[in-house]
Amino acid sequence: LTPSNSKENTEEAKKFVARLEAVSDSLNKLEEEADGEAAKYGNDIVFMAEFSNAKNQFYAWIEGAEEKVTKGYVSPNNLEEANVLVADCKDWRSMCDKVKQVIDNGKASAAKVTLHSDEDKEYEEMKKRWEAVDKSCTEWTKKLEDLSGMWTKQTDMLNKVTSTMVAGSGAGEQVNLNDLDSQMEAIKEMFVKKQEMMKKMSTGVAPDPAQLAA
Repeated sequence: LTPSNSKENTEEAKKFVARLEAVSDSLNKLEEEADGEAAKYGNDIVFMAEFSNAKNQFYAWIEGAEEKVTKGYVSPNNLEEANVLVADCKDWRSMCDKVKQVIDNGKASAAKVTLHSDEDKEYEEMKKRWEAVDKSCTEWTKKLEDLSGMWTKQTDMLNKVTSTMVAGSGAGEQVNLNDLDSQMEAIKEMFVKKQEMMKKMSTGVAPDPAQLAA
């Protein structure tokens, strides 16, 4: 469409060519913008799918976790049961951390979406429910570990007293009664404290740390 010779290279022809070039540039820019928008919204679909997946994982976990918070833990009857509860609580702790990472990753994906205000609100709602579970999990883990530790100390001390008495009797040696009395008193104190800890843990709510320390 460009003029083929100088006679056709008039001012009007130049303006016409300029208009054609401007239209061509505009079309090229529109095409680039369309490709960019298509790519952007294509990515939005991917990021939204990642957020949706994180949300599904959260809701598959949260109801059971909240039920666990409501029920709490029963007081163990012996050291073995206490250790089982401690192990269960550690698994709960691990799962809490995993779920938090999942929803955080989901939020990061949602933040890359063009419009994500609704997803931000959903994340805050999930985070609030997670925090309530996490608080209970943290409290129960510490309390059960403290109880298990107290039980272990009491058992070790009792074994030590028994061993001392057996060894002294077998060798025909006199047992130091002062040491024995001291050890027995320590066992008694640990037993009383352990019983108090178990009593305060008998409710379905994680005990107050200050109460157990009293």
